[in-house]
Amino acid sequence: PQDKAFGRNVTLYIRELPVFYIPFFVFPTKSGRRSGLTSFDIGQFTRDRRFIRNVGYYIAPNDYMDMQAAFDFDEDSGLKLHSQFRYALRYRFSGSLSGSYNFNREKTWDGESRSEQWRLNFNHSQTLGEKTSIRGSGSFVSSRAFFDDDLLTPEESMNQDIKSSIYLSTRIWKLSLNAEVSRNENLQTGRITENLPSVRLSLPSLSLGPEDSFLEDLKIKYSGRFTNSVERDSISYEDEWGMTNAPGLSMPL
Repeated sequence: PQDKAFGRNVTLYIRELPVFYIPFFVFPTKSGRRSGLTSFDIGQFTRDRRFIRNVGYYIAPNDYMDMQAAFDFDEDSGLKLHSQFRYALRYRFSGSLSGSYNFNREKTWDGESRSEQWRLNFNHSQTLGEKTSIRGSGSFVSSRAFFDDDLLTPEESMNQDIKSSIYLSTRIWKLSLNAEVSRNENLQTGRITENLPSVRLSLPSLSLGPEDSFLEDLKIKYSGRFTNSVERDSISYEDEWGMTNAPGLSMPL
């Protein structure tokens, strides 16, 4: 069939040892969501150091969710397991959960050292009725050593900010309210920035009088903001809060 590609006698080697074999391999060539084996990469670094990446399976059971689980292997660094789960229901909610677990090894002068590292990411957004929505996201790692892994992509190695936040947006009558609690930690510098919380209020321009009255053109509006932020590291601590109010009254002459 033109919508599939086939491979025969597929063997996976770790060093010179064959560890996995299938008599044939089939994967779709058409675009779109289809369950099946993932396409993987095989390569070689210097010093005869070989690797294989993204060997796994993708599942799309319906239009509302999908999941992928795979592994990477490097002859020198070790094994990395990674997976992702996504879900969505139109006009209501959507989100994802992803994670990875690394079994690392490193050659030393007296043998070999081993370690295990993990990372977990999530995000979720949801609409609650016609006037309210919430969003949340977070990223967590076992330690800074996670980013020293050779199995990471360049983008993963460079982004060493661990972020988490919750955001609420709602409307009460004509008044809009947005509130956020967030935390960001840079693992290179150890600097932590927190918003506990940040709140914004806004009221659009409203007429103070009924139509066809002399007060119809007299309008008020309002915007305000409250913030409480903390920045800290191993040698300093800064706590700041502030409030701004901007009421307005207008009437054309």
